[in-house]
Amino acid sequence: MTLYSRVKKRALEEIYGKWSESFELLFRWKFEVMKQSPGSVVEIDVLEVDGEIYFHHFFCALKP
Repeated sequence: MTLYSRVKKRALEEIYGKWSESFELLFRWKFEVMKQSPGSVVEIDVLEVDGEIYFHHFFCALKP
């Protein structure tokens, strides 16, 4: 990894936080939506590649 790549990664983590923490927040948000608005649909699809979990897509439909 080049110096530029390391610096860029660190800067992005400073601004947006770590990817793993943001990813976990998505599941916490889903839990809160389901608790506060039963009947809503929230789907978070992930892929597993070489033992690593990757975000694939997200769908949300709130119950009126």
